[in-house]
Amino acid sequence: MYASGIPFGHLVDTRGPRPGAVLGAILLGAGYFPIKKAYDDGAGSMSVPTVCFLSFLTGCGSCTAFQAAIKVAALNWPAHRGTATAFPLAAFGLSALFFTLLSGLAFPDDTSKLLLFLAIGTFCLISVPTILISVPRPHQYQALAQTEDQPPNLHRDSNSLERTSSWQSKYKNSHPLEEPSKSPFSIAFMTAANSSSSVRRAPGRNS
Repeated sequence: MYASGIPFGHLVDTRGPRPGAVLGAILLGAGYFPIKKAYDDGAGSMSVPTVCFLSFLTGCGSCTAFQAAIKVAALNWPAHRGTATAFPLAAFGLSALFFTLLSGLAFPDDTSKLLLFLAIGTFCLISVPTILISVPRPHQYQALAQTEDQPPNLHRDSNSLERTSSWQSKYKNSHPLEEPSKSPFSIAFMTAANSSSSVRRAPGRNS
């Protein structure tokens, strides 16, 4: 599941979150429906490698849909990405609790209906909201202000960073930092060093 995050993450970045969500819904349905049928037909109706492959499809579908949700949240709330991405992250982690709790209340001790609920629930929960996905276009973003002449709604203090010395300000329009005051330890050390150097020079002046 998590190993598939790299290629599917690249797919979401290049194709957009909507195709990723649709693909995730299809993979989840294609994985859970045959597993449910194999459970109903009993042992020997489907080989173990096939069941493992179907389980792999459900993991890929979960990962793809999750990355699409993260992408949408990060793009729509760029100033609050931590909070925005926390909601799909929490929902992804609590999804197993959600499905098992509902299935336990609706049809307890019925694994076949649980698998059917997973197949229908995961497919609908991901495919239906795809029509509501809204991704900002590049022209909707505004560059940060560099001068005082730009509109006031832009940040006036957002200037380019430059390579500076250790005590120099990193921003063009900010005030330089004052040199920190010397500590008593450094003053005592410099006084002792000056005294020792004057003692070493004393014989030279007498000669």
